[in-house]
Amino acid sequence: MAKAHIVVSRTNARADTGSTLPLPDAIPALAATATSSTASAVVATMPAGSYLACHVTAIGGALWLAFSAVGAADPTAAEGQGWLLQDGETRSFGVNAGQKLAIAEAAL
Repeated sequence: MAKAHIVVSRTNARADTGSTLPLPDAIPALAATATSSTASAVVATMPAGSYLACHVTAIGGALWLAFSAVGAADPTAAEGQGWLLQDGETRSFGVNAGQKLAIAEAAL
């Protein structure tokens, strides 16, 4: 079964050179690894904070990802909805406190 490693961090802008380079804080606000199944499951709720980024890495297989809007119903991760991560791929998303992340194993 595939796993999702999830890191949520505050993002700061570094501008020593005159252009902005957003970098995640070294200490995450949330870090967890969740095992997927073929059914969608909510695996994380974004913590309080501003300028948050959620970084997700697929380990051991492809994953479907879906995020909810703040205060909305739980998201459903499934084919044709949300995002697809291939095994070993990492993606970063701008998120808000209270959003939920669901994952499901992708059978490709």
